[in-house]
Amino acid sequence: MGLNAGKGQVIHQNVVHTLSYYLTSATVTGTVVLGWLPPGALVVASGAGVYAAWSGTGNEQADIGFDNSEEGYTADPNAFTETALDLDVGVGHQAGDVVSAANLYFSKPARVTAAIVNTDSATGAALLYVNYIVRERT
Repeated sequence: MGLNAGKGQVIHQNVVHTLSYYLTSATVTGTVVLGWLPPGALVVASGAGVYAAWSGTGNEQADIGFDNSEEGYTADPNAFTETALDLDVGVGHQAGDVVSAANLYFSKPARVTAAIVNTDSATGAALLYVNYIVRERT
């Protein structure tokens, strides 16, 4: 047995996973799907990286949540952004406020969605995301 046997981390990779959706001004107002959280997922962050300024005169925004949970949770369209992400504030990063304590851990899969409002922007681009870790399985 080597000097380091039995020490260190139990799992090979400790990573933060990301579901994302690249959004442009051509995306119509409505709901888009970022993907599915796997069983054992714990949501730790959400937000938007605005790559190109939005040109609209309205209130371009995105709310990130989920609409389908195999665990039976009630759909929550803003579970991961209690305050909608304001896309027309300029280029930069906006962190979502992951505050819905009831909907942070998913022992079964859940579909992550974003509700988009684009009133009249002809330009603009952003990457919406949800970061999560997966519970170690033994």
